[in-house]
Amino acid sequence: SGTLAIQGTVSSGVTITSGSCALTISENENLSYTVYPNPALNTLHANVSNSNYSIFDTSGKTLLSGDLNVSGIDVSLLMSGVYFLSIEEKGVTRFVKQ
Repeated sequence: SGTLAIQGTVSSGVTITSGSCALTISENENLSYTVYPNPALNTLHANVSNSNYSIFDTSGKTLLSGDLNVSGIDVSLLMSGVYFLSIEEKGVTRFVKQ
């Protein structure tokens, strides 16, 4: 979680003088799947198949999405850092990209 502070003119006629927005991502502690390797270098695997997945960064921006298959998820183009993997109807977990 973190805080995003905004100050300045958003658009013509709209000015924000102060404000903040808390960003929180909840992880499911009772996941029905395992992600490996963690940290990942090029490919991330999960012991789930035939499910949709999304990978997003700490700001909540979706970076990758698709169908999870046996060959895993190609994460080679992601920069090093912390990301979140959401598997449809299975929950969200955190992983590290080396």
